[in-house]
Amino acid sequence: MYYQLYPKKFRFRKHGDDELAHYATECWDAELYSERFGWVECVGIADRSAYDLRSHIDSSGTDMYALRKYDEPKVVDVKKLVPNMGALGPLFKDKAGKIKTLLENMDVKDTKNISVEVDGKKIKIPKDCYKIVEKKEKVMGEKLFHM
Repeated sequence: MYYQLYPKKFRFRKHGDDELAHYATECWDAELYSERFGWVECVGIADRSAYDLRSHIDSSGTDMYALRKYDEPKVVDVKKLVPNMGALGPLFKDKAGKIKTLLENMDVKDTKNISVEVDGKKIKIPKDCYKIVEKKEKVMGEKLFHM
């Protein structure tokens, strides 16, 4: 199959905010002009930023970040969640082990609303199911979603 592309019959069109793809921050279409159909989308391009990666990290508890290493390690203050299995176990039963792992691996920024995603469902964790501890930690670099 051979198709000749004329620059005047090819364009990129940016989507408006009201027509963005699922979780996208920006979308573009590559469009071709046809005498019969007018402008027709041939390729859709969506910038979903780090949504997919963040979802995998949150649901699996697995560290999937890229690491930009520092020249010298740094000591930083961090907040960590310490799960209370005495409260988690009876409340979440067979999901308690997975929730424990997710809590232990969570980056704590918002200490008022702690939630995790298990089996595609977001679960709000009651305050009696964990405690927040602040400690110093040696870090070798900065964790990044993408570069």
